[in-house]
Amino acid sequence: MGRDTSNPSDKDIDSILRLLKGFQNRNRVVVVDIILTYWSGLAGRDYDSAVEALTGYSVPQCHWARAVDILNRDLGGPHDSAARRGLVRLLR
Repeated sequence: MGRDTSNPSDKDIDSILRLLKGFQNRNRVVVVDIILTYWSGLAGRDYDSAVEALTGYSVPQCHWARAVDILNRDLGGPHDSAARRGLVRLLR
């Protein structure tokens, strides 16, 4: 019987974030879409790593506004510093 992928463990999320951070150019549009789609789960586990995976390399134009919106929502909250760092990268 297969694993239940609807509720990944913390270890699974850590592995996913490490994998996603490694994609620079190849399939970047798909990688950013995955990060944004599953943002709450990824950022809920490790916000700094999620920001790094999202903004460590360029965000394709088709996802740029969505990425800015997600990070903007976290300004002034507990993840303000990491959200700000991500926004600075996006706005370069």
